[in-house]
Amino acid sequence: MNSGMDQLRQNLGTVMSCKIDLPHDFRTRDIFEFHNRDAQAVAERLDGSTLQKGLAWQGQPACLTIAFDARQAVAELSVDGLADAGDLAALKALVQRMLGLTQPIGEFERHYREHPQLGPLIAKQSGLRVPVSASPFEALTWAVTGQQISVSAATSLRRKLIQVAGLKHSGGLACYPDASRIAGLSLEQLRLAGFSQTKAQTLLILSQMVRDQRLPLDQWIADAPPIEEIREQLLRIRGIGPW
Repeated sequence: MNSGMDQLRQNLGTVMSCKIDLPHDFRTRDIFEFHNRDAQAVAERLDGSTLQKGLAWQGQPACLTIAFDARQAVAELSVDGLADAGDLAALKALVQRMLGLTQPIGEFERHYREHPQLGPLIAKQSGLRVPVSASPFEALTWAVTGQQISVSAATSLRRKLIQVAGLKHSGGLACYPDASRIAGLSLEQLRLAGFSQTKAQTLLILSQMVRDQRLPLDQWIADAPPIEEIREQLLRIRGIGPW
């Protein structure tokens, strides 16, 4: 019965879109470089001024497409299943966060533009924003994956994690797995994918805690608790240290 319902939801796909105005100094190339780390492009794809990214949307395979021009980013989310009423607002918030548009860059530059050391750096890198992963879970698992190895090795390991999780959008892109998907993997599967024993155990613990809402990563985005509180909760987890 469950598999039949899953197939029905996949057949009833949902497409949502929104437009987001970009600041005059927005640096699209920084976004492209961030999402173009994997030369095999299994979960992210660049085509001219358009980015496509596979992700899990409420547990369902989804493809996020963002087309850029000088003034706007036009985002479209194709979900292999049904979306909820509030998902359009969630999509807009997701894209704004991914593009670094929630970061107070203007305020920072105004405050430090006359600083003797920072001022010249700001002048050379005006409009610099930090590209952000699609979810705090993706960011946290990337941090675990990349600890104490090179970026190229971490990118390869990330690709294998995506592949072993097996979540794929109908358009062809693999999707970065959510917590429930990784929590359903075994330690042996992660070890065969190339993860060390410690990293595999940490990924499973994190995924199970997020799945069971014992580590409220998404709620932290909404509530913005003090950094010290977030840090304290993360450091309680075996395998997480003050990196």
